[in-house]
Amino acid sequence: MDVKIVKRGEVPIQIKMKIPYEKIIEGLKSNHDVVVTGIKPQTAYYASKKLTKMLGEEVIALPSVYQKEKGYVFTTKSAIIEWARSQGISISED
Repeated sequence: MDVKIVKRGEVPIQIKMKIPYEKIIEGLKSNHDVVVTGIKPQTAYYASKKLTKMLGEEVIALPSVYQKEKGYVFTTKSAIIEWARSQGISISED
């Protein structure tokens, strides 16, 4: 074991971020996409699975950059299909 004495504030503290599930669901139910910045891929994946169960509809998390911040945009599978059709893109609903 190695112990180091460092100046206060020299070592950044990592705080576990809670995902605002209710706010995300509110946005999705209002036919909006929801961007969450500063989360890891694993967090986005598990959040999408939990949101799918909570919403009763498949939620997908896609990597994104919003206002120069990396994060994930949460949307529903049906919204993606609807957008694709509006663009004349044929995709499978599987």
